[in-house]
Amino acid sequence: MPYIMAIAGLAFGIFALVYAFVPSLGIFLSMPCAVVGLVLSIIGHFKNRKQGKGVEVAVAGMVISVSAFLLSGFIRALSDA
Repeated sequence: MPYIMAIAGLAFGIFALVYAFVPSLGIFLSMPCAVVGLVLSIIGHFKNRKQGKGVEVAVAGMVISVSAFLLSGFIRALSDA
């Protein structure tokens, strides 16, 4: 079970990325889930780095979480304009 934090971060990142495309829910669901996904992925990265396995899952979670956060903010800005 060493990958549990990285997998949870990836799952939150994917969830945030899906809800980033919904303008009314994006700010309330996507951004908090993206932050949680990023934090979990960072923790998973540092835990898995010591073991030498599972770092790829954590990095994927970080990339997807940051992308979801930025995309949600961008879509929110477009919907307000």
